[in-house]
Amino acid sequence: MQKGNVKDGLYCRQSSGIPHGPYAAFHANGVKATDGQYANGVRVGLWTYFNEKGEKVGETQFSGDNYHGKRVEYFANGKPRLVEEYVNGRHEGSVQEYSQDGKLVRQAMYHDDRVVDAK
Repeated sequence: MQKGNVKDGLYCRQSSGIPHGPYAAFHANGVKATDGQYANGVRVGLWTYFNEKGEKVGETQFSGDNYHGKRVEYFANGKPRLVEEYVNGRHEGSVQEYSQDGKLVRQAMYHDDRVVDAK
């Protein structure tokens, strides 16, 4: 049996009380702050984050409650500010930082959570 409590953002819980299913949290003004998914009590898949104006400020891929995949932070104008890649909670692959006008200002490559190349 599954049950949920929209007030705490969970639409679905396992009978043991473990979060399982879609999740949403809201700012005090009623605007959505977070949108994601739980599986057996851990964050999975794409989670999206919004500011109090409803503008998307970030997206993070999760697996087993760890960053796993791409993580992006956005400027208020909607352009990416930071783009990172993770595997099981550790930096793996590229990290890019951008200016508000979309120009690449810093780039680094990671392997096993360590910088192996930076520009």
